[in-house]
Amino acid sequence: MLKNFVYYICYPLIFGRDENENFLFKSFSFLNNTAYLYDRILDKDQIKEVLDYRCALARKYNLISFISLILFYFLFLAYDFNLLILGLFIIAYFGIKLILSNYFTEIYARRVKAQFGAYKLTTFEPKLSSEKQSFFFEEMLKKAGVTLLILITYVAGAFALCHSIKNQIANKHFSFAMRACDFYSTIYPKTKQFYNLRAIVKYTQKDYKGSLEDYKKVFDKSSGRFTKQDYVKFSNLLLLERNLTNAQNALYVFDEYLTKKHLSVTDKAKMLWIKSMFSLNAGISEYVLSDYDNLLESLKKNDMENRFYILSDKAYMLYLMGQYNDSLYLYDMLIKWAQSKSPNFDNDLQRLYVERGYNRLKLNDKFNADKDFLDSQLTEGEIADREPVATEGKFVIEDF
Repeated sequence: MLKNFVYYICYPLIFGRDENENFLFKSFSFLNNTAYLYDRILDKDQIKEVLDYRCALARKYNLISFISLILFYFLFLAYDFNLLILGLFIIAYFGIKLILSNYFTEIYARRVKAQFGAYKLTTFEPKLSSEKQSFFFEEMLKKAGVTLLILITYVAGAFALCHSIKNQIANKHFSFAMRACDFYSTIYPKTKQFYNLRAIVKYTQKDYKGSLEDYKKVFDKSSGRFTKQDYVKFSNLLLLERNLTNAQNALYVFDEYLTKKHLSVTDKAKMLWIKSMFSLNAGISEYVLSDYDNLLESLKKNDMENRFYILSDKAYMLYLMGQYNDSLYLYDMLIKWAQSKSPNFDNDLQRLYVERGYNRLKLNDKFNADKDFLDSQLTEGEIADREPVATEGKFVIEDF
């Protein structure tokens, strides 16, 4: 079958004579490369009439094949890019071509039989000189090269268009970026990267619902691998979901997508920080501390470094929640541990001194607060910049 298929591609003849000078009329089958053989002399005018008929059928066959290809392509565009779907469409397209070839083969066979009588079915292998074989093979390679060039250009165009959208976002040319997104979605199947870019652009165009829908498609199409870019995506997801529904539902959606990711302990701590800040700003703080306790319980007993940083975050949250005695207890413990690990945690020690200083101010212990500020060895401006505050989440445009 493979040999016949290669022969079918390389030699585009529809009529010829074999080694024994028998007449061969090629069928439409591209799998079997069959032909109708006559071992007697045929009238030239009748041969021309039959071949003209075959050419007319070929034009119809090619037109239907082309229309089917266009229809399948636009149907493919209606779906998000998926190799399985692409494979199914390719199989369906060649299935239609096979049905068409069998149908036109049957019509052509009847016409040949009506014109010349009964035929013998054989393989279409006309006698060709080595020069003609080389010529046809070279022509086939040229066509294959052109087809490959078109495919490469098509794929490269998708990457180039996405790169252009990134540049337009970086340069704050959001209207142009939106037009580029519309053009992309017209001629290319939509990928995860495209949805992420369009989510950003839609937000800048105040299409918050469309932006949220695109972010959800990004997460739906993502694997379980967690990346640095996911910090921004999850933060923006929380903001958009809250603005369009409510904060409680935003947290539910956040947790739903986050559970599908494989996170390291560090990533879990960072995502919990984002979630906790959002919760405090939304006035939903009942689960903040229990979330930190659950994360702490999941750590290995000897994982002291991660435990240190997670407890630091918990102390920060306790401060923001106004539980100053509990946060002071944690700050005392954390500072003592960091001092024992000096100089590895000296930078963290500076931060903890400042945070404990502000904590003591809330407890009206100005004397010890000033001592903590002094021990931090930071300037007044640096100390002011490090005051614990519940930062309000904002939509973040990724750096590309």
